[in-house]
Amino acid sequence: RTLVSRTADGWTIRANGQISAPIDLQTRLFEAAYDASWRPRRLTIEGTRSGTTFALRTTFTDGTAVNEVVEGARHTSNEDSVDPAAVALPNLFFAGYEALAVRLGATEPGDELPVYVPPTGGQISVRVDDVLVREIQTAEGTLKARIHRVTFMNPQQPLPAEVWTDEGRRLLRFRLPSVGLDVARDDVVTVSTRLSSLRLPGDDDVRVASRGFSLAATLTTPTGREPPAGG
Repeated sequence: RTLVSRTADGWTIRANGQISAPIDLQTRLFEAAYDASWRPRRLTIEGTRSGTTFALRTTFTDGTAVNEVVEGARHTSNEDSVDPAAVALPNLFFAGYEALAVRLGATEPGDELPVYVPPTGGQISVRVDDVLVREIQTAEGTLKARIHRVTFMNPQQPLPAEVWTDEGRRLLRFRLPSVGLDVARDDVVTVSTRLSSLRLPGDDDVRVASRGFSLAATLTTPTGREPPAGG
């Protein structure tokens, strides 16, 4: 569960949840604070990984990220130089991608955004390769999605990915095809959800109710012709 809220001086992303085995990660608290221009201020994560409690606290000040890490009885800390406008994306905590979704809304193909991976991943950039606009038919209605095809410019191996956002710049989906990772919002992965393709004159979206679910389809009827007398 993820909540993005406006504060008096910026934005806050809060979330909790879990990822099942083999990762076995439970997140009790994810909280990322950004200023009004979506520049990071602090990040707090608390949870349990493979039965061991952990906590990460990162503070961003004047181009420096200070990380405090607690893992079981082990305490460590480190500092990194970061771009003040970098998006904080700790590995496996996908609520952080809400900030990336917002920032991608103002980009065009060829643009790059700075990304910081706390606590020890350093800074990289995300290059925008292409932006597509598609419609998604859901049980609740139609969503207009922007599909940002991007590349995470890791020094060892660039990683192509997709970041899908809705009209409010909220995260719909994050895909990392090279590792088979696909994280999506509940309303875009139900059995009746589908990505719209070419629309034709005479198309009509229909749903056939069944027990426990409904079948989504498009009925296309001829246009510019009188219907047959026999129906």
